[in-house]
Amino acid sequence: MGGKPKSATLPLMRRLSIRSTGFSGASIRLVAWTVALVFRFLWPLADPPQDLSWSGGYMADEGFWVHDARNAVQFGAFADDDWHNRIVSPLIHPPVYLLFRLLSPGLVAVRVWAACLALLTLWGLDRVCRRLDPSGWLFMAFAVNSILVAYQRTAILESAVLPVAVLSLWVWLRARETRTLARGWTWDIAAGIAATMTWLVKSTQLPILAAMILATVLIEPHRKRRFQAVICQILGMAGVAVIWAVMIAGPHGDLLAHYNRFYLSQHGETLNDFVFNVIQQPAGIYFSRMPVLFPAALLVWTRLLLHRHFHRVPPAVTFAWSWFTLGLASLAPLGYRPLRYYLPLIIPTVILGWHWAFGQQDHSPPQWVRWIAAAVTLVFVLTPVPILAARFAPSGVLARFSTLAGVAGFPFIEAILCLAVTIGILIPYTCAGRFPSHRMMVMLLAISFVFHTGWMGFRLATRRYDVVEASRALARMIGPESVVAGQWAPQLCLETRFRAIPMWKGFVNDTDPVGRFGVTHVVSWEYVLGNEYRHQREWFPDMMTGARRVAVFRIKDSDVSVWEVAEMTDSISP
Repeated sequence: MGGKPKSATLPLMRRLSIRSTGFSGASIRLVAWTVALVFRFLWPLADPPQDLSWSGGYMADEGFWVHDARNAVQFGAFADDDWHNRIVSPLIHPPVYLLFRLLSPGLVAVRVWAACLALLTLWGLDRVCRRLDPSGWLFMAFAVNSILVAYQRTAILESAVLPVAVLSLWVWLRARETRTLARGWTWDIAAGIAATMTWLVKSTQLPILAAMILATVLIEPHRKRRFQAVICQILGMAGVAVIWAVMIAGPHGDLLAHYNRFYLSQHGETLNDFVFNVIQQPAGIYFSRMPVLFPAALLVWTRLLLHRHFHRVPPAVTFAWSWFTLGLASLAPLGYRPLRYYLPLIIPTVILGWHWAFGQQDHSPPQWVRWIAAAVTLVFVLTPVPILAARFAPSGVLARFSTLAGVAGFPFIEAILCLAVTIGILIPYTCAGRFPSHRMMVMLLAISFVFHTGWMGFRLATRRYDVVEASRALARMIGPESVVAGQWAPQLCLETRFRAIPMWKGFVNDTDPVGRFGVTHVVSWEYVLGNEYRHQREWFPDMMTGARRVAVFRIKDSDVSVWEVAEMTDSISP
């Protein structure tokens, strides 16, 4: 009863203290906030980096996740087509609807929503980091992380996951800091609620619920307290799940089942499919953009996996370990898993990596643990090499490692830098069982800071506005009563008054789109991984036969064509 356990407030910083850097924690946080806001909010209508990921979803999905709100505000009713984002992600629709009512639908309002999400995420991270690192440098690592910055400039669903995921971590930490029975139960119930809200935003975040329970089991020393905490968390989770089942799953069960069948079909059906998915896109190639903290995180992760001294690390590190473990395991078998799917896992990765560099490590693990940790880290860092090498060997053995070889969005320089830092700095210190010197710590900080700020600064300096310019050009090219269908339709129609119809075979709006919705134009993305126009000609021959191309836009270094099918519409009119 009463009192805070020492582990709950144990700082991550060990050698790089506030005094040793010459800056106060407040001044460092002020700089971090300034950099974070400038990187995230400057030139809000600019496209995200063209080479951020091989998938174009981060450029086209904003329109998908505001589809219902746009239709409700702009046309006075929810869409009568087959795509309802308010059912898939029910927590996102209400605030977007209110924002569109205030600002009117458009890319400006969408990016304002992205800015609100980024602010909430940064505020939550600041609160968490204050508990772990009084110097402010941990928050700086989040503020300048180039992957976070790039994605938080957009209003895709993963950006909406971040603030709720951070809230889950913060509430869980509050529960660990109290031993008052009633308050502990309250905070644990709230933690379960927050974790389930993360899943409600995007279903791929289901592992965070299991991660919370696992972290609680690992960190709580007393069996009774552990049992009570887990029960309270499960009660919170169950309460939200019941509400969702009554309000969403019950009335819309068939629709959700249809969506889920399509999502599952993207990942394979046999064990061989899932094994191939694991090999084809190793996690190391996604996290190579974090050349210092990712390999450092792997060292801590392996050490805790083998040595299991969770009582010697801060609770946040244990939560990060559970989150990192279950998150990677859940994503590995998926066939379609672009970089944005890993976005929430940046939070535990940074915390784990920071703990290796600056944490309280008074109890060095045995030599065999250190050597295995070094070997596992090296394997993870080396896995992207065959895929990267396949870029320069379009035929032969190397090309078999990945069907995605040569596609923009797989980092090359970043992977080489990650390998150099791992082999040259992190592994030698780990194997020797020594802590890096103060000078080496400063150098690691400098490498990470310069890389992330340099990468994002260059992308902003060479920014493009292809999406907003294409949307506004489309509004000038075709008639005001046009109905536009396709993958890119919701995004390209944001700056127009046109009705947008998301359309994909086996997913949504693939049955007689002209007859049902009066489609007049079809958008086709002719990208590296496939030509959507060819698919559309195969799937909708009646609609696409005789279609006339009226515009071609260049987005993400690929052609996005607009085809007029108005003659077909006229022919079926009474």
